Amino acid sequence: MQYVISGLAIFFVYAFSLVVFTKLSKIKYTQILLSKKNLLHGLVYPIGTICLVLLVFTISLLGLQNIFFPNYLAFVNFLWLIPFLLVVLTLKQFVKINKRAFQFGMQNIVIIGSLLVGISEELMFRGILVYYFHIAGWSTIEIMVSTSLMFGLLHGINYINGQDRNTTLMQIFSSTITGFAMFASLAVSQTLLLPIMLHTLFDLSLLLQGGELNHKVKLTKLDIIINLSYYLASVSSLIIIAIISL
Repeated sequence: MQYVISGLAIFFVYAFSLVVFTKLSKIKYTQILLSKKNLLHGLVYPIGTICLVLLVFTISLLGLQNIFFPNYLAFVNFLWLIPFLLVVLTLKQFVKINKRAFQFGMQNIVIIGSLLVGISEELMFRGILVYYFHIAGWSTIEIMVSTSLMFGLLHGINYINGQDRNTTLMQIFSSTITGFAMFASLAVSQTLLLPIMLHTLFDLSLLLQGGELNHKVKLTKLDIIINLSYYLASVSSLIIIAIISL
């Protein structure tokens, strides 16, 4: 139980830190892409600080091997379909790049910000929490569900920072599903590096197409098919891991 409590404590400190940085920056979630200053103060500096703290904590107390190369998660090779579909979904979104992301010389900052988010969130949810819940004796399916739900709920912070309620609720739902996908990618690859790479590319595709500004993108039939396939595969991974964890 002490490891579960420790993991939850780290999660709450992580979430609280995000709220504090969000309030200090005074930059609303929907305004991050409006200028280079907003990107730096609303994304790069706060997430970069949190990322550095998590890395130092991991290296000094937990060990990179334990966090970045877990070999204790149940999986089947079918789960390789999940990262494949996530790559397809991401590439599809790159086609809809919003030119605003390339104004003010922000390209490099957007890339750095996406990388920092990918590292910090994956290190927190598919790294530290997975490790703590594992040594607490939880099964793979218990770890998958709990960390994915926590990952989804974390995005409720965006409501505090100016995002509307309905969009935030949808983001919590979609982030939970994405949590399943990232966990499946971790389990099948046995390395945190794959989820970090997928997460970084996914967030980068959102930023470049204006997703962080709640930019409304009209979905084509192909978009709908790819999105549904991704969601169905992610939920299927949950069912498969539940079965093999029994």
